[in-house]
Amino acid sequence: MTDIATDDYALVKRAMQGSKESFELLVKKHQNRICQTAYSFLHDYDASLDAAQETFMKAYKALDRFNPEFNFLTWLSRICVNHCLDMLRRARTAKTVCTENMDLSPDTSAAPENVIDKKETSSRIMEIVQSMPANYRTVLILKDLQDLSFGEISEMLDINNSTLRWRLHMARKLFKNLWTQKEVVYGKH
Repeated sequence: MTDIATDDYALVKRAMQGSKESFELLVKKHQNRICQTAYSFLHDYDASLDAAQETFMKAYKALDRFNPEFNFLTWLSRICVNHCLDMLRRARTAKTVCTENMDLSPDTSAAPENVIDKKETSSRIMEIVQSMPANYRTVLILKDLQDLSFGEISEMLDINNSTLRWRLHMARKLFKNLWTQKEVVYGKH
């Protein structure tokens, strides 16, 4: 298979013409990134797999609306982010928001108290991030956890760069304030 055949644009074009194999190649190519994006919002392995699967199903059904002028992964990531935010909204409404710890693989040479401290810190971070307004939480996750560029995030969220930078600044400021409040509550001040 040539490089052109594996190019997203060529695969999307063939998938739009009905090639399920081309769409399967797109799924294989991008599934890890989409699962990571979902996990960064949901912090639950099984839920992130479900969200990724749902993202690909939604993308397949909406292929006719994909604009080839844009990056396919950015479009796919936007679908994933929206789906995860919907899931979190539904969970919050039902008061069943999942705030499980991030999966930290403990260093076997690390002292048990250090592993516990890392898990407690991770849990507090997750609690704070989940409590933030969606527009701040989204930019914070995409920039600081997913390490996406400002351009990618701007395109994904359909906001201009200055709005994105302002939201990220405000999100980090809010996170810092909430973290400081948690430090007082946890007695680590």
